[in-house]
Amino acid sequence: MVKALNNFNEKKLVYRVRVHKDTEAFGELYDRYVSKIYRFTYLKVSHKEEAEDITSDVFLKTWNYLTDVQREADKEIKSFSGLIYTIARTSLVDFFRSRA
Repeated sequence: MVKALNNFNEKKLVYRVRVHKDTEAFGELYDRYVSKIYRFTYLKVSHKEEAEDITSDVFLKTWNYLTDVQREADKEIKSFSGLIYTIARTSLVDFFRSRA
């Protein structure tokens, strides 16, 4: 029941970001996920500064993805966590490619 309520609240926050470009709603999503995404990236790169940069990049890309007007017609985002972890994985791939 609690997980369903949290999922509903996340969907509501995502809606507010997509439709109204609500920075407060995005701030709440940021607060929920910043430590998780940082930990995820830090485990891959093992450098504090690089993990911070990648985490910052992930949230910037997420904001751009959610507020892109052309994506309004795309189907509903069913899982914000799925979206942000996908963006984090892609950012890590980009990071390692740039170093190669």
